Formats: sequence, C-alpha cells, structure tokens
Amino acid sequence: MLSEIKDGPIHLFELYDRLKPELNDATDFLSVMDCLYALRAADINNKGEAFICF
Repeated sequence: MLSEIKDGPIHLFELYDRLKPELNDATDFLSVMDCLYALRAADINNKGEAFICF
C-alpha cells in the first residue's frame, strides 16, 4: 500500500481498486489502513485521499 501512495495522495476508491487483486476482501484493506494510521505512516485528508506521513 505504501508503494501505491509514495508519489502523492491517491483517492481511497482508486487505491482500493489498485490493491483489490492482492486482498481477500475489503476488510483486509481497512485493516492495513488502520495499521498504517496507528503507526503514523499514512493518513487520509479531507478529500478522501490517502498519503504517506513520513
């Protein structure tokens, strides 16, 4: 996931579509986002775009 957002913010729908082939279901996507947020590695802006924090 971090490799997909390394070049700048990307909308969550687009990010999910890109990662969908590698995931078992949508909860996997949410789990990864939760972990990255907890580690302060990624966040979501008010436009619904994920971005790297470091």
